[in-house]
Amino acid sequence: MRVALLILVLAVASIGSAAPSLAYYEGPWCAHRQMGGGFVENNCGMRSYEQCRANIFATGGAWCTQNPRYIPSPAPVRRKAKRAR
Repeated sequence: MRVALLILVLAVASIGSAAPSLAYYEGPWCAHRQMGGGFVENNCGMRSYEQCRANIFATGGAWCTQNPRYIPSPAPVRRKAKRAR
């Protein structure tokens, strides 16, 4: 009984603390491709406008837009080095 309760508590704790995968990158630019039949493929993993343009270069019916969901990571805080006396 205690083992089952422990497993349940651990399962609930692991589900509640799930962070998004780092394998997917949400970049500042999105490449969009018209696939036909009204379907548009969206790839918002582009790190720069140049990368987006290179990604859609040979594709007709494709375009790049800025990603409205992109949130840049905060700049690291730099601390002053302590002087040795």
